[in-house]
Amino acid sequence: MKLKTLFSVILLFSFVSNLQAHGRTKKHRSKHRSNSKIVVRYHTYPRWHHNYWHYDYHWNYRPAIVKQSNMVLTDADLIIEQIEKLKEMQESGIITEKEFGKVKKRLLNRIGELIPKNKVDNSTEAVSQLEKLYELEQKDILTEKEYDKQKKKMLDLI
Repeated sequence: MKLKTLFSVILLFSFVSNLQAHGRTKKHRSKHRSNSKIVVRYHTYPRWHHNYWHYDYHWNYRPAIVKQSNMVLTDADLIIEQIEKLKEMQESGIITEKEFGKVKKRLLNRIGELIPKNKVDNSTEAVSQLEKLYELEQKDILTEKEYDKQKKKMLDLI
């Protein structure tokens, strides 16, 4: 009886220790190296008399994909000119001081960044169209409400 319990305890202990050491899955799996390897094989075919070395170039890296983009580096001189125009507009009453501050901050954050080419073109056109909208509002062609709505759209484009 003692021999039977001793054997069952040893068996149980070995099972539990194995489970504790390795868990339910294998924790230490073999790691795959990421460097390139050259596999060399020597082929011999019976009765063919064509013994040769075979080199398999096996590369383990992903090729780099380069996408062409229309991103351009912003021109600081162009941004400064736009800020000066906006300052003149603010002094003449076309835009408010709060709107000028928002747009100025947005423009200054663009210096030294890559932005899409069409965004640069849109911002220069938006400043000139803002002046034209103000002229239309002064001639009473646009109402003040319509002017404010269009002005917000133009300032968002900048």
